[in-house]
Amino acid sequence: MLSDRLAGIRRMEPILVALGALGIALMGAWQIRGHFGEILGMGDWDFFYELQWVSYRTIHDFHQLPLWNPYQCGGMPLLGNPQSHTLTPWFILTLIFGPFAGLKLELPIFMAIAWSGGYVLARTLKMTPLAALAPAFLFACSSWFFEKAVFGQISMLAFVYMPWIFAAAWKAMERENFRYSAIAGAILGLVFLEGGPYPFTITLTALALVIAATVVTSRSGRPIAVLLAIVLFAVGFSAAKLFPAAVVAAQHPRFPSDTQFNTLDVLRTALFSPNQGPLQGSPNGWGFWELGAYIGPFFIPAIVGVFYTRRAAVWIFAAIMLLWLARGDAGWLWPIVHRLPIFDSLRMPSRFLIPLVLMVGVVAGFGLQWLCALDWHLAGLAAALVILVGSTVNTMLVGIPLMGQLINFLQHPGPPSAAFTQIGFGPDNNKQLIAALENHGVVHCYAYTKWPTTVAAYDEPGYRGEQYLLGRGSVMLQRWSPNALTYRVDLPAPGVLVINQNYDSSWRLRLGAGKVFAHDGRLAVQLAAGTQEIKLWYMGLRATIGFLVSIATLAVAILVWRARPS
Repeated sequence: MLSDRLAGIRRMEPILVALGALGIALMGAWQIRGHFGEILGMGDWDFFYELQWVSYRTIHDFHQLPLWNPYQCGGMPLLGNPQSHTLTPWFILTLIFGPFAGLKLELPIFMAIAWSGGYVLARTLKMTPLAALAPAFLFACSSWFFEKAVFGQISMLAFVYMPWIFAAAWKAMERENFRYSAIAGAILGLVFLEGGPYPFTITLTALALVIAATVVTSRSGRPIAVLLAIVLFAVGFSAAKLFPAAVVAAQHPRFPSDTQFNTLDVLRTALFSPNQGPLQGSPNGWGFWELGAYIGPFFIPAIVGVFYTRRAAVWIFAAIMLLWLARGDAGWLWPIVHRLPIFDSLRMPSRFLIPLVLMVGVVAGFGLQWLCALDWHLAGLAAALVILVGSTVNTMLVGIPLMGQLINFLQHPGPPSAAFTQIGFGPDNNKQLIAALENHGVVHCYAYTKWPTTVAAYDEPGYRGEQYLLGRGSVMLQRWSPNALTYRVDLPAPGVLVINQNYDSSWRLRLGAGKVFAHDGRLAVQLAAGTQEIKLWYMGLRATIGFLVSIATLAVAILVWRARPS
């Protein structure tokens, strides 16, 4: 009879997990109810709104792929922007509800992904359902998520996929389930597609730490093969964005010169202070949105897991190394890692606290499981339940209310200009969305790195229009769109058509006779004498190759999955 009841509960478990994830999502959505369609938010919301709006308009109004962004920095790649947020299954929300509601609707979905992922990871590690709630609630309700959401660091929210990656990787390290490496690689590839270099690199680092510890504890080299397979699948699945983004990053590298010292006292504040407001100052000089990662009372069952559970050793090792990386220049590890390729373009080592939260949640789950196993006439189970409920409620009360701070700085754009025009600065010198909505490109813009340009704003010296000729003749704009520009030119002698946008090697002449080249950094076409219609088209060859690689990777993953387990 008891076995039948347990089997019934196990059959209900997926439904209960789905309901739990839905409940967490509704808690997050409740804080911003009634404001999904409004243009509001502080910090980086303007930056990601603009990227999302340009992608939306390119598809919705011009029926083109979102490859080029003429509104930013005099023109720059859009899909190739490392922080673009287009190649994600959740972009369908933007297409249905528009970029402002669509982007905010992703927030409760991400909370559900984080909660369910924490639970699935714990169950993969053979924890009981009660113990599995620890990593689920801590990872989904910790302040790190709400700090990033309120400040608009949309790319950082891709960390929510991390427990799913770890769960698939752990299954792959089991001898009969190597094929799960394809799933882990696919999810890690999705992290890059949605979030770019930061969550991808930091998640991969945390995974490498867990796998390195597993190699030692298992005395097997199989985990290394799993890691290599995951990386290869991740590169293949993300190639559609990775290939163009790698070229953009190589041409416009980012080498942070600032330092960040996070003493142990600073990290104590980040992990244990109940005052997690994103706009408060932090001891390291940055806003608290770059520091907060509350774990609070979940530290208590984690301590139990540290001292009484050998199974937690792998996760304890990873947590210690992540904590030391988060110290930044105050420790010894980050200065070494920061010299490595890719890492040398990253800053904010405090972001390593995000996977640390997951590690603490896992160790806390092991601690609760140990308490439940004690033969104290249910006293251990009662203690575990009290600790879990108390820690969860405390973490929720600290984290979830922060989402309400997203409702601020409501923006109202003016009517759009009839013709696209480059302007020097957006409102407040750091606002690009309002300018784009008014059909203006911002020359001196905010981007992931410094973006030098010779493009002239309409109110700056040297401005000759959005298109002009070097030499005699006339030029008339026939049709304007982000990825395609059509002109009618009449030249009595050979001349040059100059477009007031940055040159990029992916621009091609699709109609007419001439040669595309860079004139003082601007897009230009060498033309022969005569009257003709010319059409410039942004081709996106690297993205096309990347898409083909991603399709091939999917085919390989299917073959690997269908093969007999090894």
